[in-house]
Amino acid sequence: MASKPLTRGRDSFFKDCEHLTVIPSVVHLRQTRTAGDDTFLLFADLMSGCGMRDGEAAAVDLNNIVADDVYRITEQFNQTTHTYVALKHRKIGDYRDVPQPARIRETIEWDADKHGTVDGYLLRHPKDPGRAFPCYHLGNQ
Repeated sequence: MASKPLTRGRDSFFKDCEHLTVIPSVVHLRQTRTAGDDTFLLFADLMSGCGMRDGEAAAVDLNNIVADDVYRITEQFNQTTHTYVALKHRKIGDYRDVPQPARIRETIEWDADKHGTVDGYLLRHPKDPGRAFPCYHLGNQ
């Protein structure tokens, strides 16, 4: 794709780059999903399949599956308070419905069956299940 010049002699807003691809391939996603443990696989599926942000994926709740193909995002992990909070830039009680492919629903259900839940939440703090899962723990992988 060629660069598109901007006005007044500024640099282009898109530069060709051989080592970057715009959309990851299916093979690349499969390799990424299986690069870590079960938590990483769940995160990778939620973020790539439902378009969740990392804080939203950390707050995944089995009770938020509202239909076979819809997941309702109601909260996210807050890195400052280490708790679940309302979504950014939304009022308390607001939510965001996202498409949920069958593969993602199966991953959520598989994780819940294998690791269990705490009040519906799949991911909890590795050392204290009473606390929220800190998404920065994925940095180890």
